Amino acid sequence: LTGGIAHHLNNVLGPILTSVDILRMSRSQDQDILTALEGSAQHGADLVRQLLSFARGTGEERREISVATLLESVRRMLQPALPSSINVTVGQTPEDWEVHGDATQLRQVLLNLCLNARDALPEGGRITISAEHVRVDPATIGYRRGDVHEGPHVRIAVADDGTGIPPEILDRIFDPFFTTKPPTKGTGLGLHNVASIVKSHDGFVTIESEPGRGTTFYIYLPTRSQHIAPSRERTVHGVLVIEDDDAIRTVLEVILSGRGYDVALAEDGATGLEILQREPERFDLVLTDFHLSGVNILSAIRLIKSMPSPPKIVV
Repeated sequence: LTGGIAHHLNNVLGPILTSVDILRMSRSQDQDILTALEGSAQHGADLVRQLLSFARGTGEERREISVATLLESVRRMLQPALPSSINVTVGQTPEDWEVHGDATQLRQVLLNLCLNARDALPEGGRITISAEHVRVDPATIGYRRGDVHEGPHVRIAVADDGTGIPPEILDRIFDPFFTTKPPTKGTGLGLHNVASIVKSHDGFVTIESEPGRGTTFYIYLPTRSQHIAPSRERTVHGVLVIEDDDAIRTVLEVILSGRGYDVALAEDGATGLEILQREPERFDLVLTDFHLSGVNILSAIRLIKSMPSPPKIVV
């Protein structure tokens, strides 16, 4: 039931978010309205993902995540939770920096750290979120635990200029149920969950802090971004879109046609397969919904892949 509701909500929110991008490209004068519209729709999309996460008992399916997109989504979600006396700065990050993981869980990690930083800034101050590429070598960074993976990592830093952490408790802050907050203010599980989630992503956390000078948490996550080989796939010219939602079909046609692609539309699986079999050389890419009326998606994929020169399929 939850999955079905989430699917329909995504169909509602998808065209809204995509239409905002189209209007931005058209240089609409109402940029403030577009920003508000985008923020509301994105918040709705985030809630859908969290709803699915709760229903499944797990997070999202792990995939390649843009670090820049991750940090920007955290900045947007932080705004209503922080007083005006706290300034949040997110450093510029190249769009092609990626980590493999669960976006919902990684947002949870960063939001938790930022809210802890808020509590360390009772008089206001600054929170800075940034990312950089580093190469991890346990011998050189002094991190002796056996769960450190050598190689390229993205290191995300969450820094504040707040009260800092006393050195005598630094070794205990990730312990479950350890907290210096009053009983009504904290459970002592926040930083423990941060460390657990990062570890489940084959990463690790380090911290630098000095009383009265602030605190910086470093989240190390393995990345393959530096080693992605240039694509040798054939150039995409023709795109077949199979989608039963009218609004999504319309938005995709506008985007793809506007970028010079030869686009054909199908409102159900049977029509899409008929078009593909009638003009097999026309299409280099098939964009399809997972739920195809009248056709089993797995059977459709097998049929497409059995063609002499099959197009790439994106579900």
